[in-house]
This record gives sequence, structure tokens and C-alpha cells, in this order.
Amino acid sequence: MAPGRLAELSRARWDLLGQQVFFGQRDRDPGGERSVRQDAWDGYTAARLRVSEGWIQADARNVAVLTGDVHAHWAGNLVIDYDDPASRPIGAEFAVTSITSGGDGHDIAPATDPLLAANPHLKLHIRHCGYLMLQETAATLTLPDRGQGLTGLI
Repeated sequence: MAPGRLAELSRARWDLLGQQVFFGQRDRDPGGERSVRQDAWDGYTAARLRVSEGWIQADARNVAVLTGDVHAHWAGNLVIDYDDPASRPIGAEFAVTSITSGGDGHDIAPATDPLLAANPHLKLHIRHCGYLMLQETAATLTLPDRGQGLTGLI
């Protein structure tokens, strides 16, 4: 069956992928040389590109990657070219911290968060322990418990 044909037959509103490590690019050294984690998809950029292009070729609708314990809450757009701030979103990622790891972090106002500034595709960075609960409708995935309506992600 042709990849696009499968999407035509599906009645699903969302294509969700649950997995363990950060999928989108995350530069951890704002202002300096790019610093990414090699134990996440940043260490496998060619594989990440193949997966992302596969979503496009399959006409996947509303792709959302749900990522496990990355020690902070993150939400952002998934794009093909992370070096191009104008790159069109192909999906969204919602990553969560842990519930029981020692100590709460501290939040930085989004306007002054250097990690958000260095990663324009990322839209949310919360450093407190806990969980995220997504509310799914036919049109949006939102984070109602944080008051963060991230409807612009996809």
C-alpha cells in the first residue's frame, strides 16, 4: 500500500509517537559552539531526518512526539532544518521531567530564557518536577494544567 494511502484510510486526528529521549534539536550552549547531547536524537541526526521525512512522505497528520524523562518540561516544533528559523513545522514534541527526582528546578521567564532564545523551535521550558497532562481535541493538543495553550505548535 502506498504511504499516502494509509493516511487516507486512517480516521485518527493525531499521529502520536511515545519514546524515551529528546527528538528535536536542543542546543545546550547558547551563544557558544553548538552543544547537543549524543544520547538523544541529536546524536543521530541522519536517522532523525529519515524519520521526519518519512512522516512527510506518509502524509502523517498532526505528528506529536511524547518524550520521557529529560529532567525538564519542554514543548516545541519539530522541523526538517533546525538551522533555518523559518523552517516549517512538521510536528510537535512534548517532553516531560520526572515526578520524583531530587529537587525542583527554577524557572526562567520565557523572554529571558537563553535556551529558548538559542532554540527558536522550542516554545516551553519548565524546570520543575512533575508531570504534564495533554488535553486532546480534534483541533489541538494543549497543556491545561500549566495554562499553556500551545495550539501554535502544529
